[in-house]
Amino acid sequence: MKYIMTGKNVALTDALKATVERKLGKLERYFTGDVEAHVTLSVQKLNK
Repeated sequence: MKYIMTGKNVALTDALKATVERKLGKLERYFTGDVEAHVTLSVQKLNK
């Protein structure tokens, strides 16, 4: 599985990349062949 990660207003650190790969790695058993996962990480403002 190939991961294409982008970040909006957030720096993609190695820890974030590892977390995404660990979480999405569980999907590999359902897909065969070459699969691409497009991941967009962004910061969301907390409205109180």
